[in-house]
Amino acid sequence: MAEPTQTFSEISPAERAWIDEHLARAAEAGATVPDLASVSRLFDEAYEGVRSGAVPPEAANDVVNTVGVLVGEHLCRSAGMAWAIVVDEYGTDLCVRDPHSSTVLFPQSSAAKRWEAGELGWVEPFTAWARGHVAEARGTTRN
Repeated sequence: MAEPTQTFSEISPAERAWIDEHLARAAEAGATVPDLASVSRLFDEAYEGVRSGAVPPEAANDVVNTVGVLVGEHLCRSAGMAWAIVVDEYGTDLCVRDPHSSTVLFPQSSAAKRWEAGELGWVEPFTAWARGHVAEARGTTRN
């Protein structure tokens, strides 16, 4: 069986603006890229708010996208990954990829899966795992 083919392209200025818009909205809510605890709080509090009925369910999509952007941007800044568009047999998606290995991660999908599973407190362990995975793929170690 052949390996799936993936093609990558750089993000467009409009896609970068979308990312930046989510980063700005997150900062207004007190969540920033370097402060993963704040990103985790944003996700966990929004999830609990929707679950309890204090936050409308339609807020979930925005929270998932925002947290995905924060996680992806964190990995770009801390692990040397880069935002990209990937096209494969599943369609077209926004991802972060390591230009020095074959590592590709989908932060929005990661956030969405955790939301659907009701998994709280996942942001910091996930980003630590991802940074370690990138370092291992490169054959280096990162502290």
